[in-house]
Amino acid sequence: VRADVTVTMHGPKVGLAVAPGRFLAGEVAVADIGLEPAETEHRLVAREILAEVPRRSPRDNKYTAGHVLVVGGSRGLTGAPALAARAALRADVGYVTIAAPAESLPVLETLVLEAVKRPLDEVFEAAAKAKALAVGPGLGREEEARALVRRLLAEVELPAVVDADALFELEAGEWPAPRVLTPHEGELARLLGRESKEVAAHRLASVQEAADRYGCVVVLKGEDSLVAAPGRGVLVCALGLPSLSTAGTGDVLTGITAAFLAKGMEPQRAAAAACAAQQLASHEASQRYGLVASDVIEALPRALARD
Repeated sequence: VRADVTVTMHGPKVGLAVAPGRFLAGEVAVADIGLEPAETEHRLVAREILAEVPRRSPRDNKYTAGHVLVVGGSRGLTGAPALAARAALRADVGYVTIAAPAESLPVLETLVLEAVKRPLDEVFEAAAKAKALAVGPGLGREEEARALVRRLLAEVELPAVVDADALFELEAGEWPAPRVLTPHEGELARLLGRESKEVAAHRLASVQEAADRYGCVVVLKGEDSLVAAPGRGVLVCALGLPSLSTAGTGDVLTGITAAFLAKGMEPQRAAAAACAAQQLASHEASQRYGLVASDVIEALPRALARD
């Protein structure tokens, strides 16, 4: 049924906020039937979550304000780590390093002026000085890249966002630090050994299953981005515009999430706040039509402003 109006009793239901239900419900009206408010398993994310993002204090310097290491950028794919790095900077970290293959570094020098660039063979040395990792944007899926991902996630004791190519053939393991996986429906389907259409029809159950199986926070991206953690309810973030469905916005989300992890936020709250920041930036961008990922990055400071 494609409803024009849905009347729901007592309070909004999760099925009205999560696809496919959110696309079928039409206008939602809540009918008060006299019940008292109660805690719920799943929760909607509101703008107020951004108040939890740590702000720089007068005592901070560029290192203590957060240092993100972005790992990726194989030949022909340098735009992805550049977007993640720029998003992390606009999300208010003080320092960003990009570790990429040597042949990609000259291109990255022109794309992101503010970030430090290191060759990929120095990634573990760079990680020793960082506060959070963003692994996968434009990294490629060759065996050498997959081996690097396995080592980084198994050995580096920093919170990490795992996105894009780093999700390819990812295996569950005992992580030494928090991990946040950020798949879209197709990537989550591969992680679970399912068909994409099955994940699309059961988004809530699928993201929770992935969080439990991989033992970490999982963000299922979409107009209703779902943020699951093992053994907890799902945080549902649906604040953005359809214009966010464009290439590169996943890399932007990776950079924002890494920034909030580098600032010391708890992983599920960091991921949910990053979803909110990106989605609210779609409203702050100067254009609603023809929006590109760089527009979202430039709008981030306005979305995060508190005064």
